[in-house]
Amino acid sequence: MEKDANVNRIKDLIKSAFDQSTLHVNWKRNQIDNEHEARIATISRSLSTAGHFKQDRLDDKKAKINDKGSKCKQQNVSQQATRQHKTSAVSGLAPHGKLVKARNMDDLRIELLHRNVPEEVISDKMSERKEMSKMLEMERLVMECGVPESDALAYKAFKKLSNAPFKLSD
Repeated sequence: MEKDANVNRIKDLIKSAFDQSTLHVNWKRNQIDNEHEARIATISRSLSTAGHFKQDRLDDKKAKINDKGSKCKQQNVSQQATRQHKTSAVSGLAPHGKLVKARNMDDLRIELLHRNVPEEVISDKMSERKEMSKMLEMERLVMECGVPESDALAYKAFKKLSNAPFKLSD
C-alpha cells in the first residue's frame, strides 16, 4: 500500500507538470506578435545578473570612481591654511588695545612727540591719544609701506618709532 502511495504521488507530479507545459505549448503555437517569446525573454533577463539593476549601479559607480579618483577632495574650512599673525612681542609692534592709562600714558606722549605732534595738541585723555596714534600709524603705512587705506585702518597695532618702553603688563 505504501508503494502504491509513492507511485501515485509521482504520477500526479508528472501529470501536473505535463498539464502546465501543455498550456505553454498552446500559448506558443497561438501567439500573436511573439508576445509569449517576449514574456519569456523578459522573465529570463530579469532573473539573470546581466540586466539586473544592481549590476548597472555597480558599473556606474566604477566608472565614476575611475573618472574622479585622481582628483583630490577640496578641504573644508577648518582644514584650510590660514594666515598666521605674529604677536606684538615677535613683530615689535605695540597693540592699541593693550595700552592702559596707568602704565602707558607717558609712553604714548613720547611716541606722539617723536612723530612730530606739537605738545599743545596732545590731549590729556588716553582714548584721544590712542586715536591720534592710530591716525598717524595709518598715514605711515600708506606713505612708507604702500598699504591701501582700507587695510591700514584695520591694523590694531603700531610700530614704535621712539625709545618709549611701552610695557604691556605689570
